Amino acid sequence: MTERYAMRSTESPQPEHQDRFMIFDLDARGHHPGYIQHLVKYWCENDLPGHLDVLVSQVFIQRHPHIVALADQRPNIRFVSISKSEQAKLVSSDDLGSSFKGRIIRAFQEWKIVRKYALSLGTTHIFLMYLDRVLLRMALGVKLPCAMSVIYFRPLLHYAVFPNYSLEGKEGFWQWRDRVCLARFLPLAKLQTVFCLDQFAVDYINQVYNTTKAVHLADPVQRYNHTDVEAEALRTQLGIEPGRSVFLMFGALENDRKGLKETLEAIEQLPPALCRRMTILLAGTITGEAREQLEARIAESDAIASDSGCDSVWLCSR
Repeated sequence: MTERYAMRSTESPQPEHQDRFMIFDLDARGHHPGYIQHLVKYWCENDLPGHLDVLVSQVFIQRHPHIVALADQRPNIRFVSISKSEQAKLVSSDDLGSSFKGRIIRAFQEWKIVRKYALSLGTTHIFLMYLDRVLLRMALGVKLPCAMSVIYFRPLLHYAVFPNYSLEGKEGFWQWRDRVCLARFLPLAKLQTVFCLDQFAVDYINQVYNTTKAVHLADPVQRYNHTDVEAEALRTQLGIEPGRSVFLMFGALENDRKGLKETLEAIEQLPPALCRRMTILLAGTITGEAREQLEARIAESDAIASDSGCDSVWLCSR
């Protein structure tokens, strides 16, 4: 199926004098497929003009056929997968968190791929969904094949201006890297917009680099229409007492960036009356030793909370 999408998209006759947009993201994990789904659905629902190519990995096509199917009845939207050989050479997304060398190699690979397909497809505007991964490569000197906009997903460079901020781990290096790289990347004439989910980062970038290219982008949220009966059934299934407000933390639960340790410590400091009115629901993926450690920490937190008659943390994971 992946080859069919690739061949159909690159070999079909291309209409002339038509804007051709490309969404580029080779990661099939986490928020990445959700963002693509939101954009494709928005394009369909608003019947936008021009043509949209969505350049993804073969892994994406295999894991998310329901998203790919959104384009089935839309002749102006096509999912394009990279080739088998490109997929085989690509440093795995799962290995990037633990390999600095792997991240550098992946940055060069992604830029080579996006440039190749933009030229072959006749793209007029690239939307790079995850600038963070290729920022270093872009800063080393590139010639953009066409107009480009990007999402700068995880900016750190502005943290130092926050009161009482202290560096952790390698944050100082990453901040220095991003400051240097943005200074070289932002002036590119064909770069149109740098979207950020963090409004503070937008203000910092525009002020420090004397630009207006940074724009705040709200994190998309999917709305679901569930009946009150369904909601109550889920609360009962999870054992959540009536009347409690539920706060959801979700994602890769073993990731330190989630701040679970700090959240549990904060819960222990809350007044008992407030704890009895709330539940923290942890939902996501966690494995092996990390799960055991988290369950032990939750039990410890609940033991402290139970002295005042409240049991506030629930773990739902796979």
